This record gives sequence, C-alpha cells and structure tokens, in this order.
Amino acid sequence: MSTVQAVVIKSSRMMTTESPQPNIIFKGIDGNECEEFVAALEDLAYAEGWAEDRRRMLLFARSRLRNAALRWFARLDPSVKNDWDLFVQAIFDQYPPATNPLNSNEVGVATPIW
Repeated sequence: MSTVQAVVIKSSRMMTTESPQPNIIFKGIDGNECEEFVAALEDLAYAEGWAEDRRRMLLFARSRLRNAALRWFARLDPSVKNDWDLFVQAIFDQYPPATNPLNSNEVGVATPIW
C-alpha cells in the first residue's frame, strides 16, 4: 500500500467516526433565511451542549456566512463582531422579516368590487 493510499484510508476513517459538520449556511438572501439561520445555530448549540457558550456560538456563526452576509459582517463594528447578542440584533436589523401582505394583520383580505 502506498503512502497516498494510506492517507486516503485514514482520512476516510476519520470522517466516518467524527460527527458531520451541519450544513448551516447564511448567504444574506432575506429575513426568512436570517431567522432560519439564527434558529438553526441556537438549536445546534443546545443539541451539542454549548448553548451557554456565546463566544463559541458567535465563532461558529461567523464561519457559516457566505456571499452578501459575509460582506455585511466584514463591515460590522468590532464590538458587534465579538458579542453574540449584538450580532443577532445586527443581523436581524440588516435582514428584516419578509412580509406577505396576505398574512399580515395590517392588511385585510381583498374583496373584489363587482
């Protein structure tokens, strides 16, 4: 067995014994994606037992940003980049919820005029 084959076998064994990295990604598409992202991060933190470790949650969140969200994060004030609660507030401010007028309490059901 060559050295390259041994490394590939060892790597594949390591991948099967470790827990897979969850596919939580935030691209900055809209507020709905944002809410799903934050909820998924918090669910993962609780499931893995590190929900009280806000620093770890923030570091993980930062590693899962892509596209517009990553560019937005790069422009944030350093104090926001280092505080989970400020980060969540800032991301929700940047990506407000997408509203559907048909589901909004502010707009009633449209009645056709005949």
